[in-house]
Amino acid sequence: MLCDHPPACPPECDHCLAFDRLTRTLCSRAPCPGSKWCAVHEELQAKLLKSYKRLTFAVDDFPTDSLPPSFTAIDDEGELSQLRDWSEAARSKWSLTNKVIIARDEHHRQFYQGGDWGHCLFVSTLKDESSRMERMMRALDRRAYEITLAQSQAEWVLNTPAIEFICDEPAVEAPPTPPATPKLAATDLPGSCPAPPLSKSQRKRAQRKARKNSVSASTNSDDCCSEHSTRHLNTEARLARLRNFLVPPPDLPPSIRLETWESTIFSLFRLVILRVPTLAPLALNPTSGSVAASPDSISSFLDLLESRIPLKCGEEVKSLWEGLRFAKTSGKTSKDPGCLGVGVLADAIREPFRGEDEMSGPRIALLGGYVYKEASKKDLPREGWLLFYQFISCSGCSLSVTGTFCSWAANRRLALLGGLPAWLTPGETIAEQCFRLAGFVLCSSNTGTCGKKIKRVEQKELVAKKKQVTKTVIIEEWERGWGYFKLPRDNNWAEDVINALSESPYFSIITRDLTTSKYLHRPSSAHCVTQMCKCCSGAELWLGRVRSGLSPAERRSAKWSTTTFFAVDTVMDSLLKNSSPERRFGFKYTDCIEMLVVDERPYNSSRSDWTSFAEGISSIICQVRESADFHGLLKKERALAMESGELQPPAGVVKIGKSGNSTELEMTHAVYMENLTARTMFREI
Repeated sequence: MLCDHPPACPPECDHCLAFDRLTRTLCSRAPCPGSKWCAVHEELQAKLLKSYKRLTFAVDDFPTDSLPPSFTAIDDEGELSQLRDWSEAARSKWSLTNKVIIARDEHHRQFYQGGDWGHCLFVSTLKDESSRMERMMRALDRRAYEITLAQSQAEWVLNTPAIEFICDEPAVEAPPTPPATPKLAATDLPGSCPAPPLSKSQRKRAQRKARKNSVSASTNSDDCCSEHSTRHLNTEARLARLRNFLVPPPDLPPSIRLETWESTIFSLFRLVILRVPTLAPLALNPTSGSVAASPDSISSFLDLLESRIPLKCGEEVKSLWEGLRFAKTSGKTSKDPGCLGVGVLADAIREPFRGEDEMSGPRIALLGGYVYKEASKKDLPREGWLLFYQFISCSGCSLSVTGTFCSWAANRRLALLGGLPAWLTPGETIAEQCFRLAGFVLCSSNTGTCGKKIKRVEQKELVAKKKQVTKTVIIEEWERGWGYFKLPRDNNWAEDVINALSESPYFSIITRDLTTSKYLHRPSSAHCVTQMCKCCSGAELWLGRVRSGLSPAERRSAKWSTTTFFAVDTVMDSLLKNSSPERRFGFKYTDCIEMLVVDERPYNSSRSDWTSFAEGISSIICQVRESADFHGLLKKERALAMESGELQPPAGVVKIGKSGNSTELEMTHAVYMENLTARTMFREI
């Protein structure tokens, strides 16, 4: 506090020693006889002194028996009425303590250069007491929360699992609100010399400017509840934003019903309110005597919060605002107030589609609806996924909440067709896009090591005593391509493509149905298509080979030796455990077929890299679907999707093709720019 004031004036100064908070200068008037201040500041000093003394006496005389004797007594108390009385008393003392801090600060900043050591020590004691009251109010709210849940037979809420998966999508800025007034800085203050006297008009302008900027101490305090605090302005702005969440955005696609949107948002509000200790008792059992019953809707609950702003200084609105945000840290020990995660959002979207067989479990009635102990296990229908896409632009998030492999494959396919463009993976090759269109997921491959390599190695050989000869050995390595895929079981493409690959002499495949764990295709023997090979056993499928010689001719005539191979009996288990994308989210899909494809093209093939291997698989997919190439297949599938209603023009999407023509129908290499309203919700900072 001392650094907020100019240095003390020398003894020979003959002006008022008060610091004028309106003009932000030292007073230039002459002091009264026998006083350090002028007549104006003498009167103001007496009023401020009387004010903070009166508040100090009120804090000293505050009845301690109205507060809980200890924090242990709070944990042992079982009556809500007693907890409410304690909470009101703790809040009253907290408010009085903060008023004393503000009043003393106001007085000492103007008349005593911020105060001496004794003043600072006393204010520090008051701040410690204010912090203790805050901890006590949080403990009382928590205990009231536990008792209210117990009375509602909803103790299971206390065991709600923590948010484990956090997406890295950035937060967005909230609509502008009136900025807080900056604190007084030492550089803003003049030196010890007094400012020239102000005229009457200049003083009025300074007073108007001071009132506009709210430079009083109450504006600079976060604990203030006065009417001049910007905290009330922020509270009103937050409450207005919370009400706007209930209104469907203008760019909501027509394929999403308004009832679905409202039910989802209501479910999100209920989930958050039930998990915030300061809000759940208010929604289940209001503490205000003027409220006869619990609020019966989200709107009425917001009205209740608005009516309690003067009483709670907007803390309840702030708690709801912070709870309705995507968390940025995960885990049980996280102090992030955000209660939303990708899984919570998906659970809320599933609520409108909850089946009758799932409505009999434990639940609690809250604000015109229900919150269930167990989230719906059914996968989202197409309308639900379109709504989820309005909020989430991350394809990894969609995988984390997808219950079946068939739904995930359908979403990947729809992303390529243009329905969910933000879920496309940048940099996909034509072959990988063909896999996506067919519903295949390439989980693992040897993209970086596949192909032929020739290198020269110098070796030293001892031919006589102390005589060495250096020989150059030419080593040739050959690693054939392979890919581990997953296919949906109910896809009409899968069986035809698997049969075509198994009949082709250029591929060897192993397929297994994960639902039944039965192998559908496996090679009868690990046969070789090249001569002069030291082959692996029949239970192994070779992957890498090597041969060498001292000359190119000798190298070409040498026999191949197998260096790496797949064990036919165990390779699928290993790939399933280590290469399944969903495993990083703690679950696995069983409604799919896994397939290992190995390149069987002969060594003298013109191309042996992985790209040509993948293109060979994609060409078989195009042949099965009776298309000449991928581009023709894509146009055909897009037309069929539009005809069946699976694909609709996405709302809020502006497409720019290669030529920049927005009316171009080709969407394969289009660039999408999305600005969906729902993407800004629950991420405001």
